[in-house]
Amino acid sequence: MSQSEARSPRHVLECELTPEVPDAAVRAAMAAFYKTSDGYARQQGSHGATYFTRLLSVMEAVLVEPNLDILEIGAGAAGAMHTFLSRRKGANAIALELSPTSLQAAREGGAPALRAVAGSALQLPFRDGSIDAVVAFEVIEHLPDV
Repeated sequence: MSQSEARSPRHVLECELTPEVPDAAVRAAMAAFYKTSDGYARQQGSHGATYFTRLLSVMEAVLVEPNLDILEIGAGAAGAMHTFLSRRKGANAIALELSPTSLQAAREGGAPALRAVAGSALQLPFRDGSIDAVVAFEVIEHLPDV
């Protein structure tokens, strides 16, 4: 682990919990961790389909319309979305992620209907109304202002 990884909080519980919104330094430190930690990205990318069983069952029950455009925030290597897209022909997805390592893994996952996009959950780079559904699995605890 590099020195920057040792100092950068990656989880809201690694920050001092106060009623105030975290300042720009905390937000920047958390974003830097996800952008630069290859070890964390590899660990997240190691999850198999079994890990995503709960998420996939909810997605399959709720996202029933054909030809949906789905955004997954904090997608990691997009393992869940690759599985979902293999089962739901006609759906398209965007995997939004900060980590270049995770984005590369998402792109290499083999789902032509998936686009991997670098971006932050705090500043979504999409037009209003351009996405039919949004999925965020185990993400909220990684946001600086829960």
